[in-house]
Amino acid sequence: MACFTAGSRIAPPEGPQPLTELRPGDLVLTLDRGPCPVRDVLTTDLDHATLARRPELRPVVVDPSALGPGRPDRRMHLSPQPWVLMQADGREVLVHARHLAEELGLARIQNRRPNPLHYIHLLMAPHALVQVDGVWSESFHAGPEMLRMPGLARRLGAKGLVAPCSARVRPLLPRADLRRADAVTPCDRSEAGQDPRPPVAGHDRQASPG
Repeated sequence: MACFTAGSRIAPPEGPQPLTELRPGDLVLTLDRGPCPVRDVLTTDLDHATLARRPELRPVVVDPSALGPGRPDRRMHLSPQPWVLMQADGREVLVHARHLAEELGLARIQNRRPNPLHYIHLLMAPHALVQVDGVWSESFHAGPEMLRMPGLARRLGAKGLVAPCSARVRPLLPRADLRRADAVTPCDRSEAGQDPRPPVAGHDRQASPG
């Protein structure tokens, strides 16, 4: 799922645009299918008390070019839950944003934040890889972990959006597999367009963060 902060910019066909300006029906660039419409945009606001009580919601910070030249193209803030496109032993996989910090040393957890947090959840139909701040990451996936975000399950239910997506766009690489992999590196994919591969079967289960 995509859970980015309000300052993030997404790649629509005509150029980077603030996520806060997106509306349902707007086109954004996806890695496998090119321009696709946004299904919905939801938000979650977290105050200092919530962030102090629930450290698992504190954002991950990725510095410019930490994942390769221009990836991200600016300092990036995202929730710990999104899955980011990486390479493991020569294949494309999805790695938890939190594991970029905790396992790979490519990011850090922001334990002290000077202001409240405004997360943005981007829903696509079908589920897709979208480019935010120059980094390919999953769109929203309504799995059990994401539905623990305060108030989000209720809002999804009100919109009739509670059914989980049927398939992941790439295999998930949870913490245990990440530690066993010989080489996990940033994925050098800058182009977008039609991917001849079908969605990954057997990876629709929400993996444990480990």
